[in-house]
Amino acid sequence: MFNTALEFTVDLVTREYHPLAKLAKDVSAGAVLVTSIAAVAVGYLILGDDLGPFSLETLERVRSSPAHLTLVALVLVAIAVLLVKALTRAPNAFLGGMPSGHAAVSFASWVAASFIATEGRHAGLVSLITLLMALLVCQSRVEAGIHTPYQVTAGAAIGILLAVVVFQLL
Repeated sequence: MFNTALEFTVDLVTREYHPLAKLAKDVSAGAVLVTSIAAVAVGYLILGDDLGPFSLETLERVRSSPAHLTLVALVLVAIAVLLVKALTRAPNAFLGGMPSGHAAVSFASWVAASFIATEGRHAGLVSLITLLMALLVCQSRVEAGIHTPYQVTAGAAIGILLAVVVFQLL
């Protein structure tokens, strides 16, 4: 509500694009995000003793399930890509810009498939096929002119690093 009220106030003052108006709107959205995160942290601190066994049980379930780990990795990759796009001030966070979200998600999927398949008979083949699919995704983004090779490489690096961290730490 705070963010919406501030945005309407800025729109009331000026209908033209102005960098300071954009900055005011961005800062108010950031304030809402920070407040939300702080509220979750305070809630966890207050209810931490009651949530302790539940938190440990949930963490153990995530650790033992490759599907949950994959979901956690992909969500973290998507969040990281959006944060980097916001920091690099991509004009449209969902089309082009630095880094390539498609490359990040496809390479995170490759890492996840490789980790999950390590126990199987055809682990190498599964890893190779998913790697080729990730490379095809990257090639399509460059050929379509949506991303540069540098943006695709950065996305791939983000996807690989975060997926490896998730699968190694959890």
